Amino acid sequence: MSNPMDPQNPLRNKQCQVQHYKGAPRYWPFERECTNMALLEKIDASLRLARESERDILLNSKPTTLKEAYQNLMSFSTAAFDQTPGAGKLKPFKPKTRINPCHGWTQLSGTTIVAHTQETKAFHNEEQYFAIVYDFVPEGQLEAKNIIDQLNFFHIVGFLNVHLKLENWLSTGVLVDFSDIVPIHTGLEWWRESSMNVGTKAQEQQV
Repeated sequence: MSNPMDPQNPLRNKQCQVQHYKGAPRYWPFERECTNMALLEKIDASLRLARESERDILLNSKPTTLKEAYQNLMSFSTAAFDQTPGAGKLKPFKPKTRINPCHGWTQLSGTTIVAHTQETKAFHNEEQYFAIVYDFVPEGQLEAKNIIDQLNFFHIVGFLNVHLKLENWLSTGVLVDFSDIVPIHTGLEWWRESSMNVGTKAQEQQV
């Protein structure tokens, strides 16, 4: 059996712990990330089925309200299969964005993590840690276009882009920390200037 903590392993694990966040009683990145990946997996499955059946998924490519964001998300449901292009804002959605696939979650002991990583300060030998498993993404030269394409994808399908941390992007622009986005049903303000300007920030920051 291969060692999941080996940096050369094609799977890479991410550890998360409960935290307090901006006055909230609890914020658990692991929980948010699991929710996000479950939703993204359903969206990906819907896109795949649409390609296989030569059917278009129709949505608004420039949502500006919470209602439009919800309508976009519902476009991936089976109830929306019979939608037809109208005179409104609905257009076929055929993204070519690369989203790093998730392979589930596991638990690792602090002892195991400390034995196989150089960053050991945050881990305690006697503790158990949850880990989310993704494809291994190597470091590379980030390209603003790839980052912006992903941020636009997340916005269109109803996620709030909380902030832009370039250290959470690898290869030529693949997000590896999915707690950086917030799903629409959390109750947070979906439409806000900071979330829409995050793509502009990607262009302004040197990548």
